[in-house]
Amino acid sequence: MWSVQGVDGVPVLVEVERPPVGAGEILLEVVAAGVNRADLLQVAGHYPPPAGAPQTLGLEAAGTVVEVGPGVDPVWLGRAAVALVEGGAQAQFCVAHADLALPLPVSGRLNGYVAGAALLEAAVTAWHNLVDCGFPADSGACRADSRRFGGSGHGSGAAS
Repeated sequence: MWSVQGVDGVPVLVEVERPPVGAGEILLEVVAAGVNRADLLQVAGHYPPPAGAPQTLGLEAAGTVVEVGPGVDPVWLGRAAVALVEGGAQAQFCVAHADLALPLPVSGRLNGYVAGAALLEAAVTAWHNLVDCGFPADSGACRADSRRFGGSGHGSGAAS
C-alpha cells in the first residue's frame, strides 16, 4: 500500500506493508487525512513519532472501516468513521484504536470525510483545554488561556 513519509525533509509516497489489526483496533481504508504542525515537524526531523508508531505521517484519518480486530463490535464494518491515531493516517490504510474512533454520518460523501479528518484533532484539543483544563472565571465562564490556545485551529475551535 502507499503511505506518506518524511524523507530528507520532504514528504514522499512510499510503498509499505498494510498494517496488521490487533485486539481493540479497526482498519480504515482512508478517504481523507488531516495535516497538522506535528506532521510538518516530523518531515523536518524535529518531531519523531512515538515508539512503536508508524513512520507514516498523519494523526487524523477518515474513511471506511474494512476490518475489525478481536474484541471490536463488527457493527463497525463498512461504516464511515474518523479516528485519532499515533501516526499512519496519511496512507491507503490506517489502523486505529476503536475507542478513539467516531462514526461519521457522511453516507459516502467526500466532504464529510474531509471535514471529519480536518476537524477532529482541533475539536478534541479545544474541548480538552476548555473542559478539562479551563479556568472558571467569577462569572462562571471559562477563560481561554492564550498559552493553551494561541492563534491556531485549536484557538479558533475553542472560540467557536
